[in-house]
Amino acid sequence: MARGQTSKKSLRKNRRPSPALPVEILLKIFSMTKRRGLYDLAANRTLPKLALVCKSWLFAARELLYTAVYLGNSRNASAAKKLKRTLSASPPLRSMVRSISFGTYDHEYGETKSLARIIALCAPSLRSLSFSGYNSGIELAALREAMTHAVHLQNLNISSHDQRDRECARFATIPQFFSMIQCWPELQTIKFYQYVLGPFWDEDWDFKGEGQTENWETKGSIPVTPGALPVFKSFDDRYNLSGKHLLSIAQLAPNLSTLAVYSEVLFSLSGIAALKALSPSLTKLHITTNPSTDVFDEFGEEVASLLAAAPNLRSLEMASKCMLPSAFLDAQAFPALEHLDYEIRKDTDEIHVLTDALRAQPHRAPALKELVLMTGLRAFGGFARPGSFQDGVHQALKEVCASRGVRLKEDFDSEIEREAAQCEVTVEEVRELYELKADEIYSDEETEWDEDEDEEDEDEGEDAGSEDDE
Repeated sequence: MARGQTSKKSLRKNRRPSPALPVEILLKIFSMTKRRGLYDLAANRTLPKLALVCKSWLFAARELLYTAVYLGNSRNASAAKKLKRTLSASPPLRSMVRSISFGTYDHEYGETKSLARIIALCAPSLRSLSFSGYNSGIELAALREAMTHAVHLQNLNISSHDQRDRECARFATIPQFFSMIQCWPELQTIKFYQYVLGPFWDEDWDFKGEGQTENWETKGSIPVTPGALPVFKSFDDRYNLSGKHLLSIAQLAPNLSTLAVYSEVLFSLSGIAALKALSPSLTKLHITTNPSTDVFDEFGEEVASLLAAAPNLRSLEMASKCMLPSAFLDAQAFPALEHLDYEIRKDTDEIHVLTDALRAQPHRAPALKELVLMTGLRAFGGFARPGSFQDGVHQALKEVCASRGVRLKEDFDSEIEREAAQCEVTVEEVRELYELKADEIYSDEETEWDEDEDEEDEDEGEDAGSEDDE
């Protein structure tokens, strides 16, 4: 060996072992190996490979792999069976499972049954469940039964549409649902998409007037144990429950603070009763509905007065079709409101009323910090664009908000910020794409209008010609 050269053996002998990275850093690094989209329920295939590198990596990779389990690819049946066998043979792994997210593509026979078995095995440690589609019949019954054993469940998210957006059977009946949730005393959040529960509505709709009985508040309601869900904070329901059922939720969860509804559920006698029960604890309310004129005339004013008097309501999202802007004229209205997401549905007069309410002294909604405004007067993709209002109307509202220190955002801008954050790009890039798309839409509309005008001119010319002939 020449002078100055070092043998490989001596290098290996003198090499110091590199210090192992802390587990916390490994967990952070490994979690970046898969960028998960909103509807992506596929497992992270990189983690099993990382687990085979060395012992120090094994613990971190295994923790990420089993703490949040994802079963949402086109081979769910085999994956669920393998996971079931693994968990059956290894009790320590069962205790690691905190969250299960499941989505079916092809409704393979046995996959929902395997999911039920996995939930039963991991029930003591489970904190979160999310389903996007499922098989019906005996398999669904087994799934519901297994879920009742997850006594520490905190979060539940169910969609009746599978990964291909095909509608499945109803997950449970209304009585089954109320029986299940009373098994979860630590439940904190529920999000149900459209048609998860059935039947859709009560047969006896609770409007005032003809055929109404004295026991309307309890007729058709579900018996529940008051206060059974003391930490239940957030309920997002899309077209599943009626006002009577929401009243039962209010009795179960006296501390419910966040509510999102997508129907006329509050515009009924029992809906009003539910809102009265919930208003002291509500901090965030989202209402998306378009009540009929008769329904709004009957219940709109009472809903508005209850919301205006809610002492802790800090965030409100709704449209003028549900609550007129005149509700803000009361000097005592909305004492804690900080964020208002408001859609103007009818005309610019409503914007005048809202502007006058915000201009009034003493300040209405004194805690207001942000106003997100959406309009149906001239909209792009449902969102207001700059110049949507008459210049004077828009300018007056901007000046009033500026004088009060209220941040005014049109919902178009708010949507851009959400898109930019989700796609991890700049706001300017998203804005450019939106504006290009808007130009295409409006140019297409103008072309259609021109064609319609040409057709009308041709029709008028033909009519005039026929009159001359006569």
